[in-house]
Amino acid sequence: MPLWLKPHVAFFLSALKSVSFPSYREFLMMPVILSLDTVELTDEQFWRLCEQNRDLQLERSAKGDLIVMPPVGGTSGNREAGLISLLWLWNQQTGLGKVFSSSTIFKLPGGGDEPRLTAIALPMRLG
Repeated sequence: MPLWLKPHVAFFLSALKSVSFPSYREFLMMPVILSLDTVELTDEQFWRLCEQNRDLQLERSAKGDLIVMPPVGGTSGNREAGLISLLWLWNQQTGLGKVFSSSTIFKLPGGGDEPRLTAIALPMRLG
């Protein structure tokens, strides 16, 4: 290695020590974001894409990016189930609206189609 390159390599290697990389497990739990800048994905096409790939959790951002979300883990899934159960029981007592699971996709006012952790829709908002 040329002498002039050694300080640069040493700097690079020391910088790498301060960077934290995700573990393989963490990497598998990261969403995949596909930029669709040059593709016009209509609401109907997005719906068909979701229907044909029911095993994937697909979302669409306000920018139009397609997001493939990883499945939730056991701890998160258990917490989510408890929250939905409590919300459903509360709604049964109050009768204020409808409760939806976290896999329900909502068309958001600012654009995009995304699920929420859980949701309750009041009658004036249901269409």
